[in-house]
This record gives sequence, structure tokens and C-alpha cells, in this order.
Amino acid sequence: MSVYLFIAVPHDRANVEHGPAFLNAVTTRRKATGAARSHAQRRVNELFQLLYPAGMSFEDPYTPKGVLWTFGVSWLKDIRPLLDSKGRMSLSQVRVLDARLARAANGFDVKAAFERNKDRSVLFSQAAAAIADEVKLQAWQRYYSKRRDAFKAFVTRAVKLRSGIDCGLNV
Repeated sequence: MSVYLFIAVPHDRANVEHGPAFLNAVTTRRKATGAARSHAQRRVNELFQLLYPAGMSFEDPYTPKGVLWTFGVSWLKDIRPLLDSKGRMSLSQVRVLDARLARAANGFDVKAAFERNKDRSVLFSQAAAAIADEVKLQAWQRYYSKRRDAFKAFVTRAVKLRSGIDCGLNV
């Protein structure tokens, strides 16, 4: 299960401009075989990149390795109430979420979160299980910091663009 977030304004523009071509490319790919299917898949990929440009979307796994989960943010209790009937979070609600995460980050104990999640997490392969917990903790901190920073940059980008965020839950 994952939470999908899209900065609304560029996503809306991209859907108007590239959405119909993307749907046509998907239909073409479904009908194609052999080399034609490979070509059609490349076209689907190109259009997908135009629909979801880098930095304008954020996917967060709803598992112990997710940023929201790590902060104790629940889709049902914390995110869903911020959404309108179309699944969009307004700019003011984006700011509410940003403040909630900032408060959580201030009191966040990385080592305690690691201890809570290490047995349930799928962050580490079987081979890594033999590595000392301190090395695992450092790897988890790097992973978490990268994901947290990416999420913060995503929210900041939405605020700078004065845009809401479209939200979805992929089950």
C-alpha cells in the first residue's frame, strides 16, 4: 500500500496537455505485439514522464519505511480529513500537514524509531541481517533522511507554486 501525492497545478496542466495522448498510447500498447509493443511502451513511458514530471509527485509506502508512517502520521486519521471530496488537499491544508511533520520531526528520535521498526521493516535484505545494528541504524538514518528531505522538498515546492496536492491511496 502506498500514498501517492501530486502537486495539483502542474498535474492539472499536464493532464490537459498530455492526458488524452497518454490514454491513446496505453490503448495502442494493449493492442500491439512484438516490436510494435516495445515501441508503444516507450511512448507510454515518455508521456508518463510528461504527466508526472520529476519533483511534482511523491510516493510514500504505507509501511515502516515510509516517511508518514515513521512520523506516526495516519492516512485515515491525519491525511484524509485534510482532503476535499475530490481527494485534493488545499494549499492551507498543505501548510497544516507541513507544520504537523515539522512538529513530529522536532521530537523525533531516529534510534527509537529504528528499534521500533527494524523487526517489521523490509529495508534490509537477509544478507544485511548479519551486519551489526549500528551499521543498520546508520543505513536507516541515511535512507530516512533522504526520504524525509524529498518529502519536505515536495511540500515546499507545492507551497512555492501556491498549489494544493492531489492525494490517493494505492491499495
